[in-house]
Amino acid sequence: MRYPWAEIPAMLIAEAALFPRFVIEGVQVPRALRKGLVVDAVLWLDTPLADRSKGQDSMAKGVASVFAEWRSTMPHVPVVAPDAE
Repeated sequence: MRYPWAEIPAMLIAEAALFPRFVIEGVQVPRALRKGLVVDAVLWLDTPLADRSKGQDSMAKGVASVFAEWRSTMPHVPVVAPDAE
């Protein structure tokens, strides 16, 4: 299904609120976090299994930037980043 890009974070937040526990993945998650998605922890997987295209590299940089912005405002939320080891 295709949804307007700008509406996806609010949709994720609304759907997650329906469950006591959830797992969400994807490039929109950092935007949802920044817009108010409440989580207990984040598992940050950033190392690709295959080479990225230039477009995928650009998207990854943007996602990382939004995530870093959210992270700076939520230092108490644990972030597990096994790729960083």
